[in-house]
Amino acid sequence: MLYSPLLTTVFEALKALAKVPMLSIVKATLTVAKSENMKRILLMGIKFTMQSTFYQENSKLLGMEVIAPSIQEQDEINNIIFNELVIGLFKPESRLKLLHIINSYEIDGVILGCTELPLILEQKDTKVKLLDTVEIHVEAAFNYYLSL
Repeated sequence: MLYSPLLTTVFEALKALAKVPMLSIVKATLTVAKSENMKRILLMGIKFTMQSTFYQENSKLLGMEVIAPSIQEQDEINNIIFNELVIGLFKPESRLKLLHIINSYEIDGVILGCTELPLILEQKDTKVKLLDTVEIHVEAAFNYYLSL
């Protein structure tokens, strides 16, 4: 399993070379979103992830739209991740900022595309469905290995 937005950009090339099965975190996440009838999904993560197109390109193939927050919101999210969450700082005002961003969009779900975001955002905080990519990826791997 690879959990890295950087590696996602070269996932297909790595998969072709790998001697072991590989599961895409992007495809696993979008499969869950599709199964929950999501049409429009907000992508949150580090700036690199939000500005990349791997979620958008794959979502179109499934009839869904993945959108990124505004550039200003991306800066806010990125700052919260790197200046707070990665050092174990969980500010209530930052949680509220993230929830405000989520609630400002007409969306069916949010991709939490960074390992730190589920540490500050919980499903009980919002009516919008949160897609924890790490949890989804681990579950997909578990189900894959059970099917062998």
